[in-house]
Amino acid sequence: MKIIFSPSKEMSFQSPYKEATTYSDKTKTIISELKNLNKDEIKNIYKISDKVADEVLNYIDNFYIEESYRTIEMYTGLAFRKFDMDSLNPDEKSYLDEHLVILSAFYGPINPEKLVRPYRLDMNVGIKIDGLSLKNFWKDEFNSAFEDGEIILNLASDEFSSLIDRKKFKIYDFDFFEKKDGKLKSHSTISKKSRGLMLNYICKNKIENLEDLKNFNLEGFEFAEELSTESKFTFLKTI
Repeated sequence: MKIIFSPSKEMSFQSPYKEATTYSDKTKTIISELKNLNKDEIKNIYKISDKVADEVLNYIDNFYIEESYRTIEMYTGLAFRKFDMDSLNPDEKSYLDEHLVILSAFYGPINPEKLVRPYRLDMNVGIKIDGLSLKNFWKDEFNSAFEDGEIILNLASDEFSSLIDRKKFKIYDFDFFEKKDGKLKSHSTISKKSRGLMLNYICKNKIENLEDLKNFNLEGFEFAEELSTESKFTFLKTI
């Protein structure tokens, strides 16, 4: 069983490592393509401001000389903050290392302990690598990261999880809703927070039995049987 999770644009550089690290040929190909772009091209392809373009160029120019960071420590977006890795004990961290796969548009499928360098790239950036969109460039690699028929708990956004072939694997999705005045609502903030909480719950309980997922109850969420299916776990929070 594996758990897939999305990376985040927000990153922390507080815990650098000086050990040498290696990168796949695909990552090297991407960085080579990015190095060929000037600032205006970066702004146009990424659809970003001058300030963010300078940040992207800095990552590109210093990619092979900057210090590295553990993947799970570098990402600090909302889902990762809610996951709260520091709350895990050594056994729970071992479970995380064994089961979690983070899907990156720059590094591909990566282990939480993998040493990486800062970057900014998502699947929607309009760059072509070897004539392919980023999604097509990574699709085979994403699917080869899992064994045929393997159970995959999908805590990733559609941007990344859509690359996984649902015919090859047993994929279980998660929906999270807030209910107020009888109306259900869900948006990206609710989804990001809840995915992080669910990852924390899975690791804390070292889940192996899918039925145990229904006991998730962090921050007021409860399993909603009537909104769930055989392949989708839905949770509801009344506010």
